Amino acid sequence: MNDINFCCFGFTKNIIFKLVEIEDASLILKLRSDPSLNKHLSSVEDNVEVQRNWIKKYKYREQQGIELYYIICSQDQSKQHGVARVYDICENDKSCRIGSWILKPDAPKFTAIESMVSMYHGLFAILGVKIIHLDVRKDNKAVVSMHKKFGAKFLKEDDLDIYFTLTEADFLPARKRFARFLLPEVLTSLSLKS
Repeated sequence: MNDINFCCFGFTKNIIFKLVEIEDASLILKLRSDPSLNKHLSSVEDNVEVQRNWIKKYKYREQQGIELYYIICSQDQSKQHGVARVYDICENDKSCRIGSWILKPDAPKFTAIESMVSMYHGLFAILGVKIIHLDVRKDNKAVVSMHKKFGAKFLKEDDLDIYFTLTEADFLPARKRFARFLLPEVLTSLSLKS
């Protein structure tokens, strides 16, 4: 995949992604331990020190280029709206998985769509990912619906999850549909490539 510093990025008008740091442990723990937000996620121990240690181990995986964990922030970084994780990054087949996507209940209404547009655009257009693998809890109907709106294709299901794949070609119609969220310079670069 492209060798680009993906530590802080944003391709949309209102949000950016910045890599998680150890000092973000309290925010992550608060989000992941909130019963209204975590019902479709694996459980975590309600201990900030355990979360800090998890982030320390994650930072090693980040350095290896196999995982990226982000805080979703306002453009000026004054507000933190949630988190998202890119993992199982595979250089050989240019694939990855996305998960641990949690938004605060008070995040602006555009944050879910805008964060997906920005993340998918960055992974495909900037990092050179060819396929994104998604697994979503069956009863997480809102997220299943959102991934379908972004072009995710059904792959299979088991008792717990539905599995999807998403390619850049699958994503292009959604990127066009939600282009109003993209920064003007991103739109210009896309029109230059056409």
